[in-house]
Amino acid sequence: MILGLKKYLREKKLKLSAEKSKVIVFRNDGGKWSKRNWWWGNDKIEEVKSINYLGYIMKSNNDDEEHIKERVRRARMAMGWAWSFGERKFKDDIRWRWKLFDSIVKGIMMYGVEVGIQRKGENRTIARGIW
Repeated sequence: MILGLKKYLREKKLKLSAEKSKVIVFRNDGGKWSKRNWWWGNDKIEEVKSINYLGYIMKSNNDDEEHIKERVRRARMAMGWAWSFGERKFKDDIRWRWKLFDSIVKGIMMYGVEVGIQRKGENRTIARGIW
């Protein structure tokens, strides 16, 4: 895999920064995690258990629990803000408060959920169970 990357970088005339790069190895068997040594020339590349890519937390054992916890934490913060703002702005109209709540909190909560649903069917019920 690293040889293919070297060839690609050479063709595109790009350089890899080994001190900024990290490696994650995905495994399906759920076996014990053991750290391996990855080298780029004379520089060692760090292997990590999880990585945050575009707001989606990926773990080496394909577990989505950490990502779901982070989404719930952010949604709770947004829920507190949206509901208090709605109470001040739309005191008499509960319909507008619910629209504000739905548009803000559900958007934050459901970010990245499509990836988890495609990978594991049980995430669909987890996402529904939070509401």
